[in-house]
Amino acid sequence: MPVYKLRRTATVYKKNNTYILYVTKEEPHKPVRYVMHGYDTLLHSFYDHYIVDYLSFHEWDFDFNVMKIPNGNQNYVKNDPI
Repeated sequence: MPVYKLRRTATVYKKNNTYILYVTKEEPHKPVRYVMHGYDTLLHSFYDHYIVDYLSFHEWDFDFNVMKIPNGNQNYVKNDPI
């Protein structure tokens, strides 16, 4: 299966980290494998080496309303310039 390889490197907590995502070349692009060697970006835990193989992946329409702050809710930080 032909894939694209997307690579990101970063320094986190003075350690080198490498993140590689393989996606299909065929559109719509679907994840095939995700390799993390460094700080865990999926579960936000510790420095380690993970390989995630996707057996299946189905598209969905994300509902952006899930992220809206309800009206009248004062328990959030408002981004007002000083």
